[in-house]
Amino acid sequence: ADKTIAASFTINSYALTVTPVTGGTIATSGGSSGINCGVDCSETYTYNTSVQLTATASTGYTFGAWTGACSGTVGATCTIAMSQARTVGAVFTIQTKTLTVTEPSNGTITGLGINCPGDCSETYDYGTSVTLTATPATGYALSGWGDDCSSASGSTCTLTMTATKTASATFAATSRVLTVITSTGGSVATSGGSSGITCGADCSETYAYNTSVQLTATASTGYTFTGWSGACSGAGTCTVTMTADKTVTATFTIQTKTLTVTSPSNGTITGTGISCPGDCTETYDYATSVTLTATPATGYSFGSWTGCGAETSPICTVSMTADKTIAASFTINSYALTVTPVTG
Repeated sequence: ADKTIAASFTINSYALTVTPVTGGTIATSGGSSGINCGVDCSETYTYNTSVQLTATASTGYTFGAWTGACSGTVGATCTIAMSQARTVGAVFTIQTKTLTVTEPSNGTITGLGINCPGDCSETYDYGTSVTLTATPATGYALSGWGDDCSSASGSTCTLTMTATKTASATFAATSRVLTVITSTGGSVATSGGSSGITCGADCSETYAYNTSVQLTATASTGYTFTGWSGACSGAGTCTVTMTADKTVTATFTIQTKTLTVTSPSNGTITGTGISCPGDCTETYDYATSVTLTATPATGYSFGSWTGCGAETSPICTVSMTADKTIAASFTINSYALTVTPVTG
């Protein structure tokens, strides 16, 4: 008999498999659908379906290249025809960010790969956490952070390297106290370009660490500067380097002056320490007031002083502001002899 025969054909389907990657995602785009890898990394498509895939880098990463069925495709979009099962992958490269530390004075800044001064720049993978530590040199203290560390407090600053960054820190000299002690008879003052001390009046001053301070001692009239003690020695100019709190003492000694009394004839001269003839010389502190008394022997009267100015009395007072010589003269008394006339 007459017969009719028919056959049916079904279109083939092929799996598209996307290899999960670090640093980004691969998803269908441009009207294609089904793949979103990370989450959905495999999908089946009918024969010869055109599937468009787009690679999207995560923050901190950069799309590098396609692998698998999309190898050689330039750019982040790849279109493939599903004429067979396909596998597609992509490479994402983590970005790097540079941290630059400004070279500090009077201290160091250290951290992961940083040892500044010296090594003051380092490159890190995106998102790396870097902790910097500021260490002052001897005699200095951290006064503050700057640039991308400006909000940091304390000795450390932590930065997350999501961008190119800079950091800096400043160190300030710490202070040291200089105290000057003087004895009676003089003053001490800064000199030679130094400033701050005028003792008597201002005997203590604060200076930055390692400051060189020059001091000069000036004796008052009648005194002699005899030397330094404490942070200085000797009797010249004192120079102190302020690496610590320091104390300097200046000693002044009162001068002495000699009173010489010329040994008198026909009387005596006496006073504090003087009994002349006999003890006719004495030494006194500068400006001591000495009172001498001239006492005539029997039959004599006080005459005059030599070396006691215009003094006319038998009492002479001198101020010992210099070596002095004093003499007194005595005059013999004269008496009238009267004879009464007589008769016979």
